[in-house]
Amino acid sequence: MRSRDRYIFESSSDVHFVSSTVVGFVPIFEIPAIATIFIEKLRFYLMRGDFTLLAWVLMPEHFHLLLRMASQHSVSSAIGNLKRITAREIIAFLESQRRVELLERLSAEAAKEPTQDSRVWEYRFDSLVI
Repeated sequence: MRSRDRYIFESSSDVHFVSSTVVGFVPIFEIPAIATIFIEKLRFYLMRGDFTLLAWVLMPEHFHLLLRMASQHSVSSAIGNLKRITAREIIAFLESQRRVELLERLSAEAAKEPTQDSRVWEYRFDSLVI
């Protein structure tokens, strides 16, 4: 969740259950190359040390993560970075493959979101300290 107007009651030692969904529940991760984009970026932030990944699952239209944040990172910044870079790369991939129908569907679903920061992800994510 975005932390605007919220108090932060978390520490880096907490384990977080994080979940986020593709706009309109479009099942883009059924396309292996798009699933690979997500997995590679998740691995990048893991190797960079932003968080420790305890478990994860990638479903056709959403993901779940169990993670522990590094002391210098917040859940909001880590998930925001992950969603931002994956959105850019997914859109670039779809454009390069001329997947116009899927691009149009994502754009139409994103237009229904309160903020249109991304044409791939719902504007928010769920985070629960476990």
